[in-house]
Amino acid sequence: MPKYKKNQVSLRDTYAHYKKNITNPVSFKEHKEILEVFGDVVGEFLVDGKDVKLYRGLSVLGIRKVKQKYSIDGIASKATGRLVRKLNTHSDFFTAFVYWGRHYTTINMRGWYWRTCRQVNRRIKEVMETPKGHLQYVEKSSIALKKQGELKMKLKNLL
Repeated sequence: MPKYKKNQVSLRDTYAHYKKNITNPVSFKEHKEILEVFGDVVGEFLVDGKDVKLYRGLSVLGIRKVKQKYSIDGIASKATGRLVRKLNTHSDFFTAFVYWGRHYTTINMRGWYWRTCRQVNRRIKEVMETPKGHLQYVEKSSIALKKQGELKMKLKNLL
């Protein structure tokens, strides 16, 4: 039984697809190293507050922040046995998350989601906990491709 979900793609599957479509493919080991380095670079860009355009029509990744008045204190909640909330003053009442703009993908993305690794999430949390660290992240906005954005605005004006 595979350890990944039915709609996930394994590394061997991606390598088989890559090998089938490329005339001079690299070895599986090199392919794996390339993907690991790419993941590290994308993580660095995201933590720095930059949006990353993905290849092959997978749209854009970025970090967005939203207002959140309270945060949950996990240690105190575990000690008391009930949910303990505290004011989110350490990040000026903001929380951040990785945003995948999948509305502008060129392939069918139904049933897929983006899940970041723990290392990137922890680094984002460290940035948010620094004084005024949230200022490098964008609040509630999305990046539109030019044609789709124009079409959306036309439809909005018509309604």
